[in-house]
Order: sequence, then structure tokens, then C-alpha cells
Amino acid sequence: MWRPAPPPVLKINGAVQAGGGASDPEIQMGRTHQLKIIFKNPDQTLGSAVMEKIAETVEKSVIVGNSEGIGISTDRVAPPETRPNQDTSTTSPAASQKLYRTALNYLYRLESSHDELARIFGARFTNTATRAVVFNGIDVNYQSGEPYSFSWKGLRIDSSSAVNYYSHFSENPNLHQKEFMYVFGLQASQDEADIFENDFQVASISTVKGLKLINQNQIPGVQVRKISSSNLSDLESLNISDATKTKLRDSVHAGHIVYVPSQPFTYQNWTGLVYIDIDPSTGFGGYTIGEGLNGGYTVEQWPEGWQHFWRDHLISNLTATIQSPTANQEFIRGVKIPWRAYYRGDTSVPGLPNEWYDVVNLDTSSWTVGTTTLWSGYGTTASVQIRIKSDCKIGKENCDYDDFILKQATSTRYGMPPGILKAIIEQETKSNPFNPRTSRYEPKRDFQDFSGSTPNVAMTSTVPYSYFTLSGQNSSGQAVATGSKVYSLPRDYKTTLKNTQSGGWQLRGIITTDRNGDGILTFQEVYENDRDHTPGSQNWPTSTIPSLNFTPQFLLSSSYGLGHVMYKEATEAKNPSNNLIMKTTYTPHDIVNKPELGIELAASILKGKFDHLVPNDNCNGWSQAVRN
Repeated sequence: MWRPAPPPVLKINGAVQAGGGASDPEIQMGRTHQLKIIFKNPDQTLGSAVMEKIAETVEKSVIVGNSEGIGISTDRVAPPETRPNQDTSTTSPAASQKLYRTALNYLYRLESSHDELARIFGARFTNTATRAVVFNGIDVNYQSGEPYSFSWKGLRIDSSSAVNYYSHFSENPNLHQKEFMYVFGLQASQDEADIFENDFQVASISTVKGLKLINQNQIPGVQVRKISSSNLSDLESLNISDATKTKLRDSVHAGHIVYVPSQPFTYQNWTGLVYIDIDPSTGFGGYTIGEGLNGGYTVEQWPEGWQHFWRDHLISNLTATIQSPTANQEFIRGVKIPWRAYYRGDTSVPGLPNEWYDVVNLDTSSWTVGTTTLWSGYGTTASVQIRIKSDCKIGKENCDYDDFILKQATSTRYGMPPGILKAIIEQETKSNPFNPRTSRYEPKRDFQDFSGSTPNVAMTSTVPYSYFTLSGQNSSGQAVATGSKVYSLPRDYKTTLKNTQSGGWQLRGIITTDRNGDGILTFQEVYENDRDHTPGSQNWPTSTIPSLNFTPQFLLSSSYGLGHVMYKEATEAKNPSNNLIMKTTYTPHDIVNKPELGIELAASILKGKFDHLVPNDNCNGWSQAVRN
């Protein structure tokens, strides 16, 4: 029997936001409590302070002690698989998490289908006050007016949606909004049944599904009636309650059109009434089922494992297996990724496990290009890494950085054919195509610029080069101290780009054995290490370097990133406003870490070499110049 009287509590992502404290008012289990959700928008008129404006208020009866998963969207829905920290940190029971996950699934399904609908009308929309509540349907049993016990009846959903709609192709932003809202509401109601049937394989009903069943003659003796101001008197002939007749009569008097069955009906283990109340001037409508929900019900007996899961809220040894996508699978940004995860755990009844699948199509339109990790939910720790690739805008392959290339090649930036800039990047990274995390040490440039007898730069006294010198000597035998910022770099400088944190990103290995053991590494030793280990792998032009007896300045004398730009040239490169591109805080490895920086440096240097050429010469001049 229900006797406890706990204080109500509101949790968001498992963390208590309100209630639940010793000083909070107590409400007896089994009693009905009113939940009110208020959506507010910032509102400001010119010259006044920002105020709050109520966009929507939603009220719903809840039974104290019954968990309800509330999904809310005021813009776009972010699936839990892409934000694992918010999911794995919760302490809520798995059953409560599953209610919430189902609510999010519904909102995500709604958003995806309505995105497609909006595109048909040449429009877009954003959610302003959209919510879905998924909860256990329970009947409370009373003794002497007091809640005594409950009977679990299945799952239910209650939802509502308010959106901002705008047309792309008309001066009238509301063009086709009414038609959009008609179909929007019908699909949302159909989804209220589909969400349970698809996620749990349990037969369900919603307003639209119920009316479809009647129109398809699957409910004998019941017809759907359209009631408007022209036939309002027909309402009296319907075998429905007086209270419902009053609601519908008031709606018709307000100019609405109502679609309602001739009487309540039974579908599997559910009996009740459904109806649609439409405002024909806007297309907005209410899709009501049962006792006033805008939602859906499950209508068949659940498997026993699920029943214990929902009633007891207990499951142990929960594990997850991600079946789709698979590790390292690649997807073009904008496609929908089929997510399928299998969960299995033990219920409170020995030998009676419960298992389910989470299935959803993940929309990647707004995802970042590169490697993304997706995670299982409910406190499990399965994960899968996938790669999001950019859709091709230049050529037909290696398109992850096309947007960056187009941005820098435009006439308002460096003014060059984007195909030429992309071809240069492909040429520079051909042994590891379009991988920005590469570098190449250039010993001849090292001797000329830094370590030779008459260097172009006094590396130990010229900023920023003095920050990144490596200890040893130059070719004249003069000592070189370690630069002041070398040890702040996150990677092992001796092997250029070897990442000591994740195992290595290095394109070409450099062997740094001090062969004579004097504590000073020289390029002669590095060259001999390479010669003895992998002869010719580096193709260093040693015959053109007067002396090899200097410490290699790997950081200063390497080319980096997508354009394989030498660090010295990178520090001198300027943007179209004639300002230095490299900020004073940038390190050599920033060219690798920031692909867009590497592309801009390549564009700047390329433009500097062929400044007399223009981008609109059908590439003839550029192509010839690059070949030369």
C-alpha cells in the first residue's frame, strides 16, 4: 500500500533542480499533482530593457510517485549519443532514463519529419515551445478515499508543439504556413503511436491512428464525423459524454472544425475517444485522446520483462552493444546515420532479463567534420568512433576542407582558383593525403636560415624563433640553449610531430640517437641513423649542405600542415589587410592543429608568388605558373 509522502523533485540530466529537500512540502504518494511548464522568450522594444515574454504554458496532471520523462526543445534536439557526459552522469534509475530517452526520440523523430515537410514548402522552422512527456500509465486503487495500490497499464505520451515558421522564397514569410501546420499536426499525432511501436514493438494508438482505423473499417459500428458550423446540430446525435459535447460545441462556435468518432471505441486493451479540433484559419489543432492528452497509449500486453522493468525501476548488469554505425565508418556530413544499440540487463525477477534496442537516425547536418565519438546510454560505456566527411565542393574526393579552401580562395580574400589551391595541398600531402597533422624537416633550409655559419636569422635572439630553439650547437660550434617555450608544447619536439599523449601522428620517423654519446645531437648523427636504419627514406639533400655538424632545429626548420608551409614563411605571411597571419601566441604546431590556419598560410604564400595573376583567367595563367 502507498503510505509514504515524499517531497516532489524535478531532475534535469539526473541532477536535482528543484524540490527533494527536507524542507520542501510533502505530497502523499498516489495523489494527483499539477505540473505546469512555462516557456519564456526574451522580449525587447527599442530603447527598453530586455523583458521576459511567455510563449506557451502547458499544464498536465501527474500522479505523485510516478516517474515522467520530459523532453523539451526550444531550438533543435541533440541526441544523447552525441553528449555522453550528460547521460552517464545521471543517478536516475534506468527505467526513468528510458522514459526520457523515448521522449527525446519522439522529439527528434518529429523534428526530422518536419524538416522534410518544410523543405517541400520551401521553408524552415525552429521549435519555440515543444515538449513531450512519456510516463507510466497507472490506475490508482483507493480504500476509504486513500491511495492504496496501483495497476500498471503501459506507457503513454503527451506532447505539444509551438514553432516559428518562415518561407525562404517569398516576401510573405508565412506562405504555406497553414498547409504546413495541417500536415505537421497529423504527422505529430501519428508519431505518438509509432514511437512505441517502433521502439518497443508494442501496439499503440494515437488520435490520428484511431481515426485511420475507423476510416479503414477496422472498428465496426463506428464512423468519423466532421462537425462544423454548418452541421453543428449533428453533434447531438453522437454517443459521447455531455462534457465532451460542450468542449466540441465551444470549439465550433469559435470557428473550428472537429473530427470525432460517433462513439467511444475499443482497440485491443484500450477503450476511449479520440478527436481532432482544427482552426482552419491557421492550421493549428488539438489531437486529443482519452482524458484530454495530446498523445498516445500502448494498447497490448507487454512482455513480462518489460513489465517488471517499468514497475520496479530496477535493472542490474546492464550492458550495451552498438550495432550501427561500426568503428571508423565514414559518412558525408548531412546524411542520416542509422543508430542501433542493443541493451540487456537483469530485472528484479531471477532468470527474467530485459532487453531492448535504441534505434534512431542521427542527422549530421550540423556536425563538425572530423572524428566523432558516439556513446551508449543509461550509464553504460560502449562507444564507437566514426568520421564525418564534408560533401565535395571542389573535385570528387578529399573534401573535408573544401569549405576552408573556398573561403580563402575567394576574390575578397586571396583571389585564386580554389582548384589550384586544393591541388597544391594534395601535392604537398600526397604521401598522407589531406592530413593536416604532418610535418617535414628541411635540413638545407635549417643550415641557410638558422644553423649555418652565416644564417639568415639570429635564432637565439629573434622572436619568435628564440622561443623554439633546441639545445645543442650551430655549425660554427656555438652553443644554442633550449627555447623558452619548447617545453610548453604538448608533443615531443625531437620527433617533430610525435604525439606523446595519443601514440603518434608522425608522417616520417626521425631517429635521434646520439651516436657518439657526447650529449649533443647533430644532423650528421641523424643522417647516419637514417642511413643505417632505412636508407634513403628521408631523401635529404646532404650533398648541397656545406656542413652537417649542427643540431637540427626541427621546430624552426620544418614545413607544417596542409600546405606544408615552412615555419619561417608562416611567421612572415600576411593576410589581405597586410597584417601578420600568425599571432604572437601561435606555435609551430598550431599550423597543424588549426587546419584553416594552414590553408590560409598556403593561400597567402601562393598569392605572394603569383600576385600578378587573376582568378578569372580560366586557370590558364595559374596552371602554367604552378607548373613552372
